Amino acid sequence: MTDAPVLDAESEGEDEGEGEHPTASEAVAIVTVPDRTVPATLAWAVALVPPIALAWGGWAHRWTNEDAFINYRVVEHVMAGNGPVFNAGERVEAYTSALWLGVLVVADATLGQILSLPWTGVVVGLAAAVAGFAIGGATARRLHAGAIPVPLGLLMAAAIPVMWDFATSGLELGAVWLWLAGCWAVLVRLAG
Repeated sequence: MTDAPVLDAESEGEDEGEGEHPTASEAVAIVTVPDRTVPATLAWAVALVPPIALAWGGWAHRWTNEDAFINYRVVEHVMAGNGPVFNAGERVEAYTSALWLGVLVVADATLGQILSLPWTGVVVGLAAAVAGFAIGGATARRLHAGAIPVPLGLLMAAAIPVMWDFATSGLELGAVWLWLAGCWAVLVRLAG
């Protein structure tokens, strides 16, 4: 046997067209090396392709959705001491995510001296999205230890321009990806 990577299939060594063959998802999802040792740098490189692609695409397509300015106005009122309101003196909940609002308040309190609030939303949203994709890739690597997991779902998502757009939209989507990846990482850790 050689040291070249091969597809992990039970039909290894059989003539083409005979025996059991892996399905398309099995054929592209996991690549193993015959002696079951995989260089850690190669496994990490494959796992980090989706977050790097998302970071590049998100930064190239950065923008702020008009709905994000509702959150920004609420953040400005919080920072002014009026509480989480759209207009001072009116007790109306105008934001869609209390957690994202809290993240924006903390980010504005820490980064507000160097970044405007819309830029803070872009940077924090992209950072959360990229972190979510990185945790997803690392969790796939942990789940398939000894192999090189190819995170096809993350690669497909990272290749879609609308994902780049909403990674920096100023809305909570990046935080949602981070939350989902974090939950998956916890479940994999508890199961393993």
